[in-house]
Amino acid sequence: MILHSKINKRGKYVTENPTLFYAYSKRTKNQNDSIFGMKKIVIFLSFFFLASCATNPAAPQSVQETKLCRITAGVQKYRDFSSCFDGENPDGTLKVRSEIILKLKSGLTDQRWITYADFSRTQPASRVYSSSVVGYILPNGKARDVIFFETGPDYFQEGFARFISQNGKTGYVDETLRLVIPPAHDFASPFDGGQAYFCDGCKSVSDGEKPKIVGGFWGIMDKKGKTLKKPEPYEKFFSIKK
Repeated sequence: MILHSKINKRGKYVTENPTLFYAYSKRTKNQNDSIFGMKKIVIFLSFFFLASCATNPAAPQSVQETKLCRITAGVQKYRDFSSCFDGENPDGTLKVRSEIILKLKSGLTDQRWITYADFSRTQPASRVYSSSVVGYILPNGKARDVIFFETGPDYFQEGFARFISQNGKTGYVDETLRLVIPPAHDFASPFDGGQAYFCDGCKSVSDGEKPKIVGGFWGIMDKKGKTLKKPEPYEKFFSIKK
């Protein structure tokens, strides 16, 4: 059988055979009815799913705990915690969480110094020191912030390490974290030969390598905090010619 086809005025492809055209039209109609029925089913199921979600909301997804405190003992031996402390002791030291003390005793404390980095806080504002919060933890569960020096907590030099008070002044603690020299100056150096530099009105500047402490008035103190040399201007103290 030969089929004659042509393009109608609307640009659609049609057949001239009435029987075939009727069969094609009937099949298309049946297909459309089937598709329309399926659409109604999909819409109904979608509505039912949304309604069930509204009446029975899914349980909230668990959120991964944020680790804001890292405790280190030895090279590459550390543990991260959501927080490290539960307030302060009367002597100004920090109370380490009991959970952490137990974990430390389980094998992390085979080093003399246990250190921490607390990312949930910042150091008091200072013209000299970094705002990073680091410090030491004792086996008795006490801890204290000290200044950030080079890559971590300030070293104990001649038994003393430096810390910053709330008003940005520098003081010293001993290896038991006991206060030995009250905070009094904007900057103080580590002790060397029983003496340390201190300055007031000075600030930290970077020359592209290591930060330097410049300006202000400089003096020298002993390990009791007593002034051995009265403060002088920065240039005079270091004999810097202008």
